[in-house]
Amino acid sequence: FPDRVIRASLSDPDRALGYSGGRILRLDARAGNSGQTVIDVVDFQLDWPMTEVLGGKFTPYARITWQPSVRSRYYLRPPATGYDPTPSWIERVGSFDGPLAWRGTGGISWQRDRTTLDINVQYFDGYSVINSEASFDQSESMARVATQGRAKIPAQAYVDVSASRTFNLYGAGPLRSAEIRLGMLNVLDHSPLIVVGEPGYSTYGDPRRRRIELSATAQF
Repeated sequence: FPDRVIRASLSDPDRALGYSGGRILRLDARAGNSGQTVIDVVDFQLDWPMTEVLGGKFTPYARITWQPSVRSRYYLRPPATGYDPTPSWIERVGSFDGPLAWRGTGGISWQRDRTTLDINVQYFDGYSVINSEASFDQSESMARVATQGRAKIPAQAYVDVSASRTFNLYGAGPLRSAEIRLGMLNVLDHSPLIVVGEPGYSTYGDPRRRRIELSATAQF
């Protein structure tokens, strides 16, 4: 790192002792870029409110994220040639340690006065069991595929339902309103997919499977 090690000029006494560089005056130990990452992402959002459906407002909705590419490269620095201007790009989308190409949530919400009902579906795209830097260790990649029994984890989807009611509490001291929400998560009771390595399952799922949650929120 000749640009980060600042030396004095090589003196005759040091040259006589066999040194090839002068005395070190300063080391530049500041952080610096060691690579580059380029992210391409597109977000979609849809809300379509409809009025007077079963006496309330009926709203289909969707939130979708598409990541066609998340690529990285490291700057290589051989001793005598400086930065390598053309290091290889590593594509991370769809790999075990990278983001999913597609993920989203969508559903239907129905609201009447202070009551809301909601059905929501979460979708997670499939992904490889191999890390994005698999080219550095082909033997480990082959071992992961052999242990998993397949090269790709399938797509996953989970359905949640919830109901909430808001109560106005004017005159009840400092309280202004309160909301009671009751929800059932993972209605179809899908288990998270088993995946080689820690923690042993796909973290896009929840090992608690189907469960009921009750929450209360107050506004002051």
